[in-house]
Amino acid sequence: DWREPLIRPEGMSDLDWLRELAKAEDSEAQYTLYEELESDPETHKEAIKWMFAAARGGHSIAQYDAGYMRKYAEDHQQHHRDAVKWLRLSAEQGFSMAQYELGDSYDNGLGVEQDSEEAVKWFRLSAEQGYSIAQDVLGQCYYYGNGLEQDYKEAVKWYRAAAEQGWELAQWSLGNCYYHGDGVEQDYEEAVKWYRLSA
Repeated sequence: DWREPLIRPEGMSDLDWLRELAKAEDSEAQYTLYEELESDPETHKEAIKWMFAAARGGHSIAQYDAGYMRKYAEDHQQHHRDAVKWLRLSAEQGFSMAQYELGDSYDNGLGVEQDSEEAVKWFRLSAEQGYSIAQDVLGQCYYYGNGLEQDYKEAVKWYRAAAEQGWELAQWSLGNCYYHGDGVEQDYEEAVKWYRLSA
């Protein structure tokens, strides 16, 4: 579906030019327009319209934003099944934050049947990309045997990955593992080090 490339008219403002590109279904322009307009209450509604347009056009971050908005919106804007639809589209394109949120939806049965194993699958994909919150949650899944075989050593591995990125909850959990000797040699000094970092 080949179209004449748009030529920017002389003297057209950046914003108007973005609008032209957005109207021509350029999802990158639609998302940029959303970012430009979003913080101004006057243009907030238009911004959201462009964000959903970009999401429909396959823009993975827009799809994540659409899913996140539907998942955490106030009152009638909240729609968990819709959230899962958008998060899945983004997650399948490999966007780590969407993979984590989709896992969380499965873990808590929001908009889908509760399914711990499916949750773990998405947490792992996100964690392997280095997303610290997913690493921490995957560590918890291993620690408590939620959706997979309990394994303290694996729990420690993922807690450590998140803790080293500065994620406080994982630092606390890693401290606990050292304190109790779960998956590591018991080591109070090491425990205190991680507790202190998390505090």
